[in-house]
Amino acid sequence: MLTNAVSDDAHAIANQKASYCLAADRAAQDTAAAKSLFSGLFADDVVGDYGGEPIIGAAAITEFLCTAIA
Repeated sequence: MLTNAVSDDAHAIANQKASYCLAADRAAQDTAAAKSLFSGLFADDVVGDYGGEPIIGAAAITEFLCTAIA
């Protein structure tokens, strides 16, 4: 049986994933909205690996995702 802490963590992860998917879905139609949604998902020092050179920083990843998806 899941404890409340594990259940809360699972819900937080699911919400984070849903927000990421919503931002990705919006990127093609409304880049500004997508950027706003993505900006709240990443820590400032995040490093992304999307198959090329590492992308460093929340702003850089947000810009990359909005450009790559659109």
